[in-house]
Amino acid sequence: MAACVLLVLLDRWLVLERFSFRYIDDDQTIMWNAAEEMAHGRFHEPFFYGQRYNTMLEGLLAVPLLWAGLGHERALPLVTASLALFPYFMLAALAYRDRRPVQTALILVVPIALPVEFGLVSSMPRGFVTGVCLASFSVVPLFPQLRMLLAPCAFLATLAWTANPNAALLLAPVL
Repeated sequence: MAACVLLVLLDRWLVLERFSFRYIDDDQTIMWNAAEEMAHGRFHEPFFYGQRYNTMLEGLLAVPLLWAGLGHERALPLVTASLALFPYFMLAALAYRDRRPVQTALILVVPIALPVEFGLVSSMPRGFVTGVCLASFSVVPLFPQLRMLLAPCAFLATLAWTANPNAALLLAPVL
């Protein structure tokens, strides 16, 4: 399992190094601006500026990295890549906890098996990955020993749908 985790992390680091840390577009600079504003305690709106979808959650989560001195061009893609990989690591951890090594390995290799474009778009700060990341918590009550977390996970599922409707990719099968 450790080899699978290292392989996924290496793959994502290469995407970050060769693409996300080098190339930007308008959406990313808007996210940089939002992160800078939040780092100074100025919160304008929860959604992408001028839109009613896509949250600035990536910008908010990048604030500690900005305070630590990391540049916007690195801090935000790191947060985005972490949010994109979180559902796979969480689901793999739950499968591993249930002593399902084959399922654990299969879950872990999904980000590598997907087309290269998935790695690129899920490493670009633009609010694309936040919905699925939050929606990943909706699977927790499916594990018998974690059923007591149904209410907080239902709240996070609702929040995920609000953050980005692409959360339906995960919410629909779970619900």
